[in-house]
Amino acid sequence: MRAAAKTRLAIDRLMCDRIRDIERSTPAPVDQAIDMMGFMSRASALFLQQPDVEKRRLLQIVVEKAAWKGGQLQTALFEPVDLAALEPGKL
Repeated sequence: MRAAAKTRLAIDRLMCDRIRDIERSTPAPVDQAIDMMGFMSRASALFLQQPDVEKRRLLQIVVEKAAWKGGQLQTALFEPVDLAALEPGKL
């Protein structure tokens, strides 16, 4: 398995686990919110390091639809539950 695919798979698993943890907790303590911000920052940095082909594949999984409207990009993301249901082999 290529390094990019391993990294993407690890990020996806962490995101799904983290999303489930956050959904179960009400409300999230400040330290968990800070941890999530750090995680998202790290995920963003890893995304930027990936080749364009890998970025495109991840966006196809996360973004349900996108369109230009009034000079701005409008997006709709898939629900986290839908993402969690994906099998790692389908990425």
